[in-house]
Amino acid sequence: MLRESWAWLSTPCSREARRFGYLKEAIAFESRHRRCDAAWQEHLVRCHAAVRESLSRCERHGTALVMGSGLALEYPLAELAARFERVVLADMVHLHGMRRQAARHDNVVLLETDLSMIARRLLDHGSAADAAELDMWITSVPTPFASLGPVDWVLSANVLSQLPLLPVAWLGRQQPHLDSATLEHFGRSLMLRHLDLLSGFEAECLLLADAEHTVRDAVGNEVEHSDFATALGLETHAVSSWTWPVAPRGELPDDWTREHRVVACRWPGALR
Repeated sequence: MLRESWAWLSTPCSREARRFGYLKEAIAFESRHRRCDAAWQEHLVRCHAAVRESLSRCERHGTALVMGSGLALEYPLAELAARFERVVLADMVHLHGMRRQAARHDNVVLLETDLSMIARRLLDHGSAADAAELDMWITSVPTPFASLGPVDWVLSANVLSQLPLLPVAWLGRQQPHLDSATLEHFGRSLMLRHLDLLSGFEAECLLLADAEHTVRDAVGNEVEHSDFATALGLETHAVSSWTWPVAPRGELPDDWTREHRVVACRWPGALR
């Protein structure tokens, strides 16, 4: 608890990161990784293998961009730093451990940015926005990466299904009259916008993403299921798939468990 409290107090981040809960979620994820390290090992090995396979197709080695850089668990940061002239790690929050890893490499740059591209506008105007305004904001928001110049390799690192969670929760609290269909549409639009962003790079693009979420009770009965692959057309581009035990037994109350089916997709960017 002291470690988490210190991280909350000492981590530099934006007001959106604190008010929407991004900092809190990053700290909680770091703590979960410490508890579930052994259960997550196969997932991390599969992620690294997918990254290396994608890198083998990359012919230019100027700039690499990681969207959802997190704790640098799902990609080999040292290998990226050795291969590319510049590695840009983009996320809403960079915890101290991530900052220490990045500092070991002179060519690794931390970019604090909102990958949903909507948090600041929601914070400033979202409490009164209607559904049409929300749609307009999503489609008109500028890319946060225009200033980077040419990018040669892009990784979206298991961030796709996470993009809507905090903005949708915030919007639901601010506008409790909004129906579930409106909130669901808003969340799906954020994910589709991310895929559009990925498609716009003239680069080799790898998408690591949740295809399905499944929650089971103590005896293994399915109590919750979400299918992102069908809704977002992920399977068309998938080159591999595996199961990630995000919350193994003992992590959730009442011995419930949570697992994600993850896909690695060679995403069709503007390069092809």
